[in-house]
Amino acid sequence: MRVGFAGLGRMGREMALNLAGAGHELTLWNRSAGKAEELAQQIGAGVATTPRTLSDSCDVVVTMLADDPASETVHFGQDGLFAGRKARYFVEMGTMSPDHITALVAQAPEGTTVIDAPVSGATQAAKDAQLLIMAGCDADTAAALSPIFDAMGKATIPLGRPGAGAVMKLGVNMLIH
Repeated sequence: MRVGFAGLGRMGREMALNLAGAGHELTLWNRSAGKAEELAQQIGAGVATTPRTLSDSCDVVVTMLADDPASETVHFGQDGLFAGRKARYFVEMGTMSPDHITALVAQAPEGTTVIDAPVSGATQAAKDAQLLIMAGCDADTAAALSPIFDAMGKATIPLGRPGAGAVMKLGVNMLIH
């Protein structure tokens, strides 16, 4: 399965490294192109010039973005992820609002699936592939994506429906803080 990865900040970089280490064929995109180019050279991945070219080159696109506005910019628009034609799954692993996930699901291209799959764990957990993944999807969908999830985390909890991962993540954050 060819995987695209967008968002190579502190967490995303470690997650992409783990995907590459598990043998996934990767294409990378980052707002700061130098980060994608540097990591791609290190792990032998491809580099996309836009989010659209990323989704045109992959079956699954994983995003680890900072917030709702960053995700909106990357997904929507002429050169956004949703303008691509190949990707069938869009997995948003950043901490997003439930309303934003609802908007992603509503505006996703026909025939694609949006999964909110935020994570619990800090940078070290990302580096060690020990993240807890809270997936807003059913068990069958989580199983289909388990090679990807298992490369980044110690456990994936399928929560049944889109948006449930975002709600669970907010609940976890409230307990922690």
